Amino acid sequence: MKTTDNFDEFELRLINLFENIDYQNKKSNSEWTRIYRNMFADFANKENLDYTENWLWDIILSTNNVQGNLHSIDLIVEIEWNINYHDIKYDFEKLIAGNSKHKVFVFNGKDEDINRHIESLIEIVKGYSGLLKNDRYLLVGIKSFTDWENIYRLYTHE
Repeated sequence: MKTTDNFDEFELRLINLFENIDYQNKKSNSEWTRIYRNMFADFANKENLDYTENWLWDIILSTNNVQGNLHSIDLIVEIEWNINYHDIKYDFEKLIAGNSKHKVFVFNGKDEDINRHIESLIEIVKGYSGLLKNDRYLLVGIKSFTDWENIYRLYTHE
């Protein structure tokens, strides 16, 4: 794990999930997606949150009020396995439009591309006029072509 960011407790629990995945066995993109969906579903259960797939984003963790209506979206997750930057950017921009304090973007790539993509994605966030104060973006870059090291970066809009 490489990071120097100031994560909150919720983000640290999320990072712990990623750090406990067995990345040693190569899997297909659909298998990785299933693994991540199961991971977030288990996390939602532990956090007493509702789990939804493929509603507006890949994964949403939310809470409902006593009437069963949507009360808040607590986490939005987008996952992109294609290493083409255009596809990464497309999925990331969907995340920006969401109304949730915490947003997680997971993508994989070649070692030399991960940090460059992260910096480019942060610049996209900074340029978006609809940001809300204290929006938090956890970017998870997975070096899937060598050692499966995860790179975590946090951007907080203040």
